[in-house]
Amino acid sequence: MTLSTKQKIGLALFVCSLLPAYLFASWRHEANESVILEELDRARGLLESSEKLNKNCEANKEREGTSFDANYQICIQGEKNREQASQKITEMTAKQELNDKRMPINVLLALLVINACGFGAYKLKQLISDSRLD
Repeated sequence: MTLSTKQKIGLALFVCSLLPAYLFASWRHEANESVILEELDRARGLLESSEKLNKNCEANKEREGTSFDANYQICIQGEKNREQASQKITEMTAKQELNDKRMPINVLLALLVINACGFGAYKLKQLISDSRLD
């Protein structure tokens, strides 16, 4: 089976666009991953800090026995922060999984865009060369 000139050009464009498409998708994946990991680290730090606060609140509650002073209000706020941090960790983990699932889709989209641009450039070149012949 032999390929025509147009088919050879199309095949060459497709093969040459694989690496740039993968690199672009990988770059997007890494950029998103770094943002997600930064937010995840912040949320984990907040969770750890809130857990330490809760331990201290429990110790103070056992020692003092009062539950409606300023320390109690701080403990309530710490518990709310802990719950928010837990929710944020769950959310960031879901975003991380979604980002991993989007990688192949991004490769295909980048491949499609690169090949569409190449096809458009090829058609434009044909149009220009056909108009010169007339």
